[in-house]
Amino acid sequence: MLSFQSKQSSEVVRVDSQIQAVEKQIKQERERLAMEAGGALNSISSEYRALELQAKFAEEAYQGAMGALENTRIEAARKLKQLSILQSPTTPEYAEKPDRIYDITVFIILALFFTLIVNMLILIVKDHRD
Repeated sequence: MLSFQSKQSSEVVRVDSQIQAVEKQIKQERERLAMEAGGALNSISSEYRALELQAKFAEEAYQGAMGALENTRIEAARKLKQLSILQSPTTPEYAEKPDRIYDITVFIILALFFTLIVNMLILIVKDHRD
């Protein structure tokens, strides 16, 4: 469990406190067994085994969850690395702007219209002189 987490992490501290609580309870039960009015030994033994199994089950569940978390982290890092490699930048093969053929065509058409208008004005002035 400590192979992939530090001793100060919240999960490790929680598990340590559970272990200390179980050990404290075991100590209390042993002291109670030593007393004369401690109750039947079989009931105390069965209670101890139940607590021991519960602690073992909790520890195994914790280890399984931590393993799943570590696997998820590794998988996420691997997918992020693959995603980064797939997104390489590309350069355009040809320029989209400025569109030279369109610009030249529009310029020629406008120049023709301007020339026609100027010629018409010249013809109108010549016609009015006569």
